[in-house]
Amino acid sequence: MYDINFFEEYRQGIAARKIRRVFRGVVLSVLFGLVLGVLAGNFFRIKKLEYIRTELIQNIENLEATEAKKQLSKEQSELFLLEAYHAWLKGIEGLIQERYPESSLYLNQAGKQGAGLVDIARISINGRTFSITGYTASPEAVAEYKSRLSASGVFYDIAVQEIKSENNSYVFTLTGKTDISP
Repeated sequence: MYDINFFEEYRQGIAARKIRRVFRGVVLSVLFGLVLGVLAGNFFRIKKLEYIRTELIQNIENLEATEAKKQLSKEQSELFLLEAYHAWLKGIEGLIQERYPESSLYLNQAGKQGAGLVDIARISINGRTFSITGYTASPEAVAEYKSRLSASGVFYDIAVQEIKSENNSYVFTLTGKTDISP
């Protein structure tokens, strides 16, 4: 009888150890699964935080770009007002000479060659077309000034628009074209 109980106890011990091994395996599997779940969750959380960080950086850059554009627009309008004030202070002749130095140089050259012939009162340029208003002592001086402008090679299609006599002098207007681009 002792032998039977021994084998029975031995089988019960083996069964108990088997149950404990299965229980440990299940517990370890659950713990391993939880650890993997936590790691995967943290991995996805890190990816999400990186995406949010990138999006925030882009939003900040867009906001800075918008602010920079507003500042640029404000500065451009201030610059426009300053240029308008500068033009008003300097007068149209000075502005034309500054903006179109090459054509103004030729106009001055033609005026110097005919020194005393004409006095320029106003020059206006629109694209490649120009208009000159001035005073002279005689209509012949206007013709001489017109021929010197043509001879410069820079101005063409020059026409005398009008000549009027005022207070012992003549007021004239010349128009023409130039190849010099503004």
